[in-house]
Amino acid sequence: MVSLEQIAGRRRNGPFVRLLHTLLIAALLLPAPLSSTTTQAAAQVADEPSLKAAFIYHFAKFTTWPADSFGGDGKTISFCVIGKHELGEAFDKTLQGKKVAGRPVELKYLERLKKDDVCNVIYIAPSEKSRVKKIVETSAIGHALTISDLDGFADDGGMIRLVKVNDTIKFEINPRAAQDAGLKLSSALLDLAIRLVN
Repeated sequence: MVSLEQIAGRRRNGPFVRLLHTLLIAALLLPAPLSSTTTQAAAQVADEPSLKAAFIYHFAKFTTWPADSFGGDGKTISFCVIGKHELGEAFDKTLQGKKVAGRPVELKYLERLKKDDVCNVIYIAPSEKSRVKKIVETSAIGHALTISDLDGFADDGGMIRLVKVNDTIKFEINPRAAQDAGLKLSSALLDLAIRLVN
């Protein structure tokens, strides 16, 4: 079994990883077949909310949940946005008609996260900074993948923090937080992170 220390020691900034990073963004944002020209255009033209929405969707595709994580009849996967956010229509456009592991995506906008809310993926808006610790704790009980762009999010128990670096979106991952919540993150996703929090 690969340890977190071994994972952290991998090289994640090589040319291949950067290319894969761009291809993944383009695959999410462009319906047409990919080429070197279209992948570059996707990374440059897409607005920030759309990129964030695409990343969040992509994170889910590289995550495995316990079988009992899905509410109701278990046929849908719930993406929840908590708090006041800047994503506008980006989430609706990005997730419309999408599936994750064969399950249609269900999108919810919540002011607060309650214990009986079923959320498999949670984006925590900056407006929830004062409540983020409680949200993360509640999310772990429900096996939810937590994502935010709040400073220190991954260090404080969140799973994935979106980071803006030189006008591009990158991310940090806390693998142990995901593991403690019963989630399994793909090694390919871990390799793309600019930082792994131990």
